[in-house]
Amino acid sequence: MTDVGQTPPATVSNDGVVQFHATPQAAAPQPAAPGRLMVFDTLRGLFVMLMAAGHLLRNLSPDALPLRLLQLVQSALIGTVGFMTVSGMLAGYLLDRSPSPAKRDRIIRRYRSQAIKLILIAHPLLMLALYGWKRASGTPSDLLVRTWFITDTLAVVFLTLVPFVSRLKPRTRFVLGVSLLVAGKILFVLRPATGSGAAVLLIDILAGPDGHAQHVLYEDYPLLSIAGIFLIGSWVGRRFLDAQQSGNVRSFISGVRRVLPIPLLIATACLACWALLRNGPQTSLRAFVYPDLYLSTYPAYLSAVLILACLLLAQRRTHAWESLLAVFGRTSLFTYVAQYYVMQRLPLFLGWRHHMTLPAALAYYVGAIVFLHLIAKTYEQLQGNREAPALGRLSSGASPPP
Repeated sequence: MTDVGQTPPATVSNDGVVQFHATPQAAAPQPAAPGRLMVFDTLRGLFVMLMAAGHLLRNLSPDALPLRLLQLVQSALIGTVGFMTVSGMLAGYLLDRSPSPAKRDRIIRRYRSQAIKLILIAHPLLMLALYGWKRASGTPSDLLVRTWFITDTLAVVFLTLVPFVSRLKPRTRFVLGVSLLVAGKILFVLRPATGSGAAVLLIDILAGPDGHAQHVLYEDYPLLSIAGIFLIGSWVGRRFLDAQQSGNVRSFISGVRRVLPIPLLIATACLACWALLRNGPQTSLRAFVYPDLYLSTYPAYLSAVLILACLLLAQRRTHAWESLLAVFGRTSLFTYVAQYYVMQRLPLFLGWRHHMTLPAALAYYVGAIVFLHLIAKTYEQLQGNREAPALGRLSSGASPPP
């Protein structure tokens, strides 16, 4: 990262690219640090690739892997909460970095524009990609009005939450984020057994649908939980900004090392509690600590995101694999939609749904990633987004190089 005594102005493109512009200096001006925060682009690209792998695994034949192993692998490849965490980190960084209300308003407008694209463009394209897949599994035709994608949840977060992020103190964001995670899980566990259609729909949107209870929606992307994850990410982004502006990014890494045991202990305690209650009667406490990514195991996932961020920051140079991932991160909306067509729609068209062997799936995934990288790179060039050098890595000293 770059050492900035006076933080240069920044703008953000629709895909979340940070572009820095030089400001006049009183004496001995340093060259501007063009480029992007590669850590954000790389992490988002990684989680897009994880989600693509998880979607492709659904094409495996039933005997390709033992069921429990397949479920474990699929759980490990869920990149949704990681992507949302990094998206919150980027929003917190950008909004807190902008010194004037006018610049913050400009960033908020860009997020609003992105939300409109998610609703008007991404949603119908995803529906088109998945309609044949869902119909092949016997899902009824009302899929069109009962499907809620993660892109829809993200759009709501962009529209309703982003404008308030910069108005909240960092600690308030963190407390509110944790509170929303807890509230979402409580609402999911204590939902009424019966209710009107409107009430059930509202609970599905806020807490996620329960397939074993009355529900309206099919997908499971709870707004309260996703908003909580986003706010926690924005708090992390502010902590990173503070370290960068102090000229000592190593302090961010040191802070992560100090606090890392806390989320890991929380996740371990939740899992231990669930293990003790697992063979007993179904209770609200057992349902509350059930290992899902929206509460009990999210602290461990957050720890993984922080560890990955620190590993990227600690490197002294940018590697080729980071550049590959960063392309997916910079074009995350385009790549996320495209991977559904490559990983699910095309195998369905070819008759490979539930018929792929594990070696065939691995070979297909490698080829698909190469193809997705090619079209993502082309899309980026057509959009006029020029790839700039990454900001400097940490030096051997306490402060990053200018």
